Amino acid sequence: DCRWRLEQHERWFRYITEELVPRVRRGDETFIVTGCSLGGFHAANMFFRRPDLFDTLISLSGLYSAGYFFGDYHDDLTWLNSPQDYLPWKNNDDPIWESCRRRKMVLCVGQGPWEHWTLDSTRAMAGILGSHNSGAWVDFWGYDVAHDWPWWRKQMPYFLSHVL
Repeated sequence: DCRWRLEQHERWFRYITEELVPRVRRGDETFIVTGCSLGGFHAANMFFRRPDLFDTLISLSGLYSAGYFFGDYHDDLTWLNSPQDYLPWKNNDDPIWESCRRRKMVLCVGQGPWEHWTLDSTRAMAGILGSHNSGAWVDFWGYDVAHDWPWWRKQMPYFLSHVL
């Protein structure tokens, strides 16, 4: 059942944002949220829903629309967990954009095998983030760059070296 899955996701999200991060954060520590593929989606969704908690986002080969995971099913929770859908509704003066502009954001995708879904979604996010002057670094790697661990193992150190 889609609704049940979404409710479980919301419980997980609230645990991370309302219990775990506040409990482990010490002073001015930098918190980076990152992931690859489905983890890239989760990292971006968490970052854009709570940019006050995270200093940096690195999302590699992420999908940013919940529609991919839930098909024709749509409700308040699919929308709330779909940055590609909720971010365009945020006006330029929405506090989220000022918060994002003070943080580091990287979205990266290859253009090779198995990246067609994530490539389209990343292009859409590039447009959304660019239209709000968010300062996000959206990077499109080569046509040989596949949706796979060997590439993410190259990308992660590269981006970390630029954001730390």
